[in-house]
Amino acid sequence: MAALHPPYASPDAIPLPNIDSLTDSDAVDKIDAEIARFEDHIRSLRQLRNSVVPVSHFPAEILSKVFLHYHEQDEMDTKRTLTISWVSRQWRSVVLEQPALWSVICVSLPYDEEIVSPSAIEYVQQCLIRSRNAPLAITYSGPRSVVLNMCSSQLHRICKLHISHYFTADEQLPFIEEWQHPAPLLVDL
Repeated sequence: MAALHPPYASPDAIPLPNIDSLTDSDAVDKIDAEIARFEDHIRSLRQLRNSVVPVSHFPAEILSKVFLHYHEQDEMDTKRTLTISWVSRQWRSVVLEQPALWSVICVSLPYDEEIVSPSAIEYVQQCLIRSRNAPLAITYSGPRSVVLNMCSSQLHRICKLHISHYFTADEQLPFIEEWQHPAPLLVDL
């Protein structure tokens, strides 16, 4: 393999790995390992930077109250909760410990798709798990699917339920039978 020359390497740059005697495949592996090492270092630097910004010194209880207030004011769905959880490890930890932040589940699927994407199923499963026993507000539009079946098993926790779906005559009775469980918290249908 040919040695790298400027502009790819400069005297003040971090030295590049020596790959002269390696096969192409081994060179790629060595470079990938070096990239991973630098990505880990960059991740550590970002964590260090996040640790010195003022908001990182807020106690978890304060952050939790802020997130819950924002959630209640805007009734944000859990997709926006996910975005908050990506800010820092501390924020993620706080968000994961707040069941109410995972209790508003909004799913909109194309009516013409027969199969629900695994990501939609995983999203609903995670919301149901992370919301623990918190009352649920569910908005669903799309074809009858496993997502609706998952939600029907939580009817005892649902306080708001909005379903936009066109049922064929063959689908109506099974759907109604699946949803015939007590719903003590249901106030909005």
